Amino acid sequence: MPFDICTLVEVLELPLNIVWEEISVISQLTENLLRSLSQKKPLKRNEGTWLAFQIAYLQALQAILEQEASLQKKYTHSTTQT
Repeated sequence: MPFDICTLVEVLELPLNIVWEEISVISQLTENLLRSLSQKKPLKRNEGTWLAFQIAYLQALQAILEQEASLQKKYTHSTTQT
């Protein structure tokens, strides 16, 4: 079951403007899914690692998108003042 879940691929198939709006929710859902699945029965190491990898990647992607948005705002703000 855990290998059937790939929220990361779902995110990578979406346009960035939609990803920007939804990535934190998708990451939290994946975390909750990992918790839920592991409470029902112990996951195999590779199953837990697979879901944890996706969560980490989604969180890193979110940080990059936030950084890019921040840089874009700074760039736009500095060019309008000159």
